[in-house]
Amino acid sequence: MISLQNHLQQSSGNKIKPYMNRSNHLQITQEIKELKTDDLGDNIYYYSYHIKHIKSLLKNNVAHDSEQFLSAYNSFIGELYENIVYERLLRYAKENKFITKFVLKGPHQNKKEYVKKGFLIDRKEQIVYKSGYKDVNEFDGLFFTNDSVYFVESTIVNLTSSLRKRLRKKKALLEILFPKLQVKALIILSQGATGLKVFPDYCTIWVTNNFDAMPYLQAMVSNKPKQKFLRIESKNFVEVDSLHPYRFNYFDTLSWILKKCRSNELVSVDLNFFRSQKVERYFDLFGKLYIGYITPKQIKNFIPSFEKTIVDKIIYTTIEKKDSGEYIIVFFAKYEDGTLDRIDIDFQTSQVQYTKKDPKGFTSSEVKYMQFVMTQKYFLSMKTLNVIQNKISSWNNN
Repeated sequence: MISLQNHLQQSSGNKIKPYMNRSNHLQITQEIKELKTDDLGDNIYYYSYHIKHIKSLLKNNVAHDSEQFLSAYNSFIGELYENIVYERLLRYAKENKFITKFVLKGPHQNKKEYVKKGFLIDRKEQIVYKSGYKDVNEFDGLFFTNDSVYFVESTIVNLTSSLRKRLRKKKALLEILFPKLQVKALIILSQGATGLKVFPDYCTIWVTNNFDAMPYLQAMVSNKPKQKFLRIESKNFVEVDSLHPYRFNYFDTLSWILKKCRSNELVSVDLNFFRSQKVERYFDLFGKLYIGYITPKQIKNFIPSFEKTIVDKIIYTTIEKKDSGEYIIVFFAKYEDGTLDRIDIDFQTSQVQYTKKDPKGFTSSEVKYMQFVMTQKYFLSMKTLNVIQNKISSWNNN
C-alpha cells in the first residue's frame, strides 16, 4: 500500500530525471513531469470521482494514517492522477501535430447516446471497447499518428507487474481493430514505480513527480464553487464515435476458434492452428481458447472424489496461455446452483485447484454463450486429451 506521506509532498521538492524514452516522438514535457495544474483552471473538478466513502471518513474524523482512510485516499489519488495527466496530454496533443487524432473523454467529449458495442464513452465517461454487452478493455487515453495507435496507461501504483499483464490484452485488441497500424503504449508512472526496464519494447515510459492530492480533495469535499470549464480546441481532437475499427465480436470469435480447431477431418483437434500468429494474438486477448468438453465421468480419472452435479454434464475444456508463455489445459465446471469453478489439474502430480469465477465476469459470460455452441461433436475423448497434453508439453519445452 502506498503511504499517505509519500503523496503529501509538493512537486517542487521532487526533481527527477525522466526515464529514457524508447520513442523519438514522445518526449515528456516539464509540465507533465511536474503535473502542473495552475493553467488548468478548475477543469479537474469536472471529472467524476468516487469520494462518497472518503467524505464520510473525513466527516467522522477517521485518522488519516488508518488503513481504512489510506485505502480510500489512495483510490482518490489514482483517479485524480489520471485526470491531471489527461488534461496535460490534451495540451500536449494540441502542440504536437504528429498526433493526428486524440480521442476526447470526460468533460471534454460531447454527450452521445449510450451505445452497446464498439468504441464508446461509458457512463463513467471513460474510453472503452465493448462487445456483447461486456467491456473488453478500458483505455486511460487513446491517440493516433500516421502509422501508429497509442494507448495510454497512467497509474500511481509503485508495483507495475499487474499493469504489465494488462498490456498484452490491450495491445492484442488494438492489433485486431487496427491491423494496418503499429500498436504502441504510453505508460505514465509516478516517482518510485518499479520494473521500468522490463516493460515491452512497444512502451514509452514517462515518470512524473509525486504530488499533494489533499488540497484537491478538500476543495471537492467543501463543495467549493467551480470556475468555468476551460474547453480547448484542436483539429486533431476527435470524438470516440469517429473511430472506424475493423469489426470484431468477442463471442463470435471464440465460437469461430472452437469450430476452426475442430474442423480438420484428419485430427480431433488441430493443434497447429493454435500456433499461427493470428491465433497467438487471440491467446493474448482472451487468455484461454475453448477446444471442446469432457464429461463428469471423465474428470474422475483425475479427481476420483468429484461428485458435483454439472449442468448439461459438460465440463468445458480450454487451452490457456499463461503470462510466462507456458500453455496449460484448464477446465470449467458449471454447477446446478449456477456457480462456476475453474479447475486446474497438474497432470504429473495429480494436484487439483478449484477457483470460483465471478458470476458477472467474462468467463461466466463465455460459458453461458458456449452452452449453446458446445454440441456433441465437440466431445473430447481421453485419448485426444492425452495427445493434447503431450503436444502442449512439447511447446513448453521448446
